[in-house]
Parts: sequence; C-alpha cells; structure tokens
Amino acid sequence: MSGGNSENSVIAVLAVDSIASTAGAACALRLTRNGPCGLVTLRPLPPEELRVPTPPPTHGAARVAGQIRNAGHPARASWRMVRCDVADPSEAREVAVLLSELCGGVIITIGMPRCEEVDQLLASCSRVLVVASSGPAALASKAAVESLEQLGVEAGAIKLDSAGIGGVLAQSGISAPSTWISAIDRFLVGEEAGSSAASQTQGRRGE
Repeated sequence: MSGGNSENSVIAVLAVDSIASTAGAACALRLTRNGPCGLVTLRPLPPEELRVPTPPPTHGAARVAGQIRNAGHPARASWRMVRCDVADPSEAREVAVLLSELCGGVIITIGMPRCEEVDQLLASCSRVLVVASSGPAALASKAAVESLEQLGVEAGAIKLDSAGIGGVLAQSGISAPSTWISAIDRFLVGEEAGSSAASQTQGRRGE
C-alpha cells in the first residue's frame, strides 16, 4: 500500500458531488464500526448539504471533535461521526492524520478537481475508492482508477445507486445505507483486519 499503515488507515473517496458527501459518510461509518468515526471533506467552498437531522453526539465523538478544534481545525460531531470540512489539501491531510490516530481510521472525501496537491494527498492514503452512481460516471471511474494506479496509488471502484432515506441516516452519523453496505465492505475488508482492534477499543470508550 502507498502511505498509511495497518492500524491507522486513511482512505480517500472520489465521487461526483451529488453522492460524494453521503458516500464518504457511509464509508466512515463502515470503516470504524464502533465508537467515533472520522470524515474529512475537501472542497473549494463550504459544501451545500441537504438539511439533515443532527442527533446529539456520543460522548466519544464530542471528545474527538473537541480535540480537533483545539488543534486549530474545524470539526463538528453528529451521533458518532466527527466531520471536518476543509478547503486545503495540506490541511485535509493534517486533520486526517489526527482523526486516524483518534478513531483508528478515517475517510477523506475529495470534492474538488484533481491537481498536483490533490494527487499528493491521494498518494499519501492507504487506498482510494472511486464511486460511480450510474451511466457515464461508471466509465469515468474506470479511467480514474487507471490514472491513480499509474501514480502508484492502490485504487478500486464501486457503483452506488441512490441511497434514498438511507442517505439521511449516513449524513447524520447513524448508519450506512443498507443497500450500499456489501459493496463498501468488500472494498474496506483489507483495512478492517488492521483497524479492528483500534476500532473495538475506541468503541468501548466512545459510545
């Protein structure tokens, strides 16, 4: 693998805007099954999110969000998800490293065009998941995987259809859409063996 390590995984998710936020949240919830989970969203401007219910954070998620804010970065917690929205690839990497240490793994969702700085960020991740929704996006995802592999980045692609109400649950930090779980878990299975011990430990302290 390129970058990252078996215990504290940083995985990037590339997806079109209409599904990126939900896909990143779902992957974060599946990567760290218990306790606080971390999501970093990299976008050039503040994301235009659907208004979703924001349940109060678990004790562990509130604690982790506080630690991230104390380090000088934005963070908000909803149920067990800690989310950090940033606009700079360097800050995204810095926040991801902090969250990975605190949560046992973290997802970075990329919501801006690829450039040298973004590719450097992707190369520092343990893996990259390219998400396609339907139609031409499926072909674009294949091309994206090939270009990432040329950079020496381990990458894979999955297709995710509309999540419906499950998308609200994901963005609220509650659960991944049930129709997405098997596809996401197949991609993450290589990471879970390394992060399971850390996830379970955080789970005991973070719920």
